[in-house]
Amino acid sequence: MFKLGPRHLAALGVVALAPAAAHHSYVMFNQNVTTNVDAVVSTWQFTNPHGKLWIYIYDASGKPQLWALEAPGPAQLLQHGWDKYTVKPGEKMKISFHPLRNGSHGGSLVEIILPDGRQFDTGASPGGSGNGGRGGFGTSANPAGK
Repeated sequence: MFKLGPRHLAALGVVALAPAAAHHSYVMFNQNVTTNVDAVVSTWQFTNPHGKLWIYIYDASGKPQLWALEAPGPAQLLQHGWDKYTVKPGEKMKISFHPLRNGSHGGSLVEIILPDGRQFDTGASPGGSGNGGRGGFGTSANPAGK
């Protein structure tokens, strides 16, 4: 019979905690600012551990700026009505997100409104409309993302 010694238990503990340590918090996103934009979808990645929505936001001169928005993973998105076909490349939509604190072109996706009027909340962040009503559409309009 095989007995687990202290070294074995310590190794198991490290292995069990590794996924939690690898995951990050939402601190890189400014939860106090919600940016609402009209955008065009470049790519939608419905993947673990996070979904990723790549969008084009047009600046004042009409030049497209590529932005990357992080979303929850598929398990959480499915609970909010999303699937891998919810968002399609080339589709125009209204998007609400918490921008990155460092000013880079990225953020945490809060919700979208599709051209047919359907609205999808991620339920991911404390500012999301499905999680306390702070954030989302109607709270702030800032197409420049700053």
